[in-house]
Amino acid sequence: MGLNKLSFRFVDKMVAYQHGGSLRVTIPAPIAESLGLAPGDPVAFFKEESFGIALIINARKAKIDLGFEKIPLAFSISKDTAEQLRPHQKRT
Repeated sequence: MGLNKLSFRFVDKMVAYQHGGSLRVTIPAPIAESLGLAPGDPVAFFKEESFGIALIINARKAKIDLGFEKIPLAFSISKDTAEQLRPHQKRT
């Protein structure tokens, strides 16, 4: 889908502040409200390279479609489960 099929509306502009090796930006209230974001919610960031656009979403509300099941983007698993899922390396 090209950008000509999307509809963008200017909401606000904010200043980015240095925070360690990253930048911190306040999400304007109208955006936070429309995304259903509250303090402490996980936020996922995506970027579109060719148009230089970033997308933010409420990770609790987004789902990953695995083809056979849709799981929340903000899912978590235990460290033990992650270790079991990790491919085993051959010992030399």
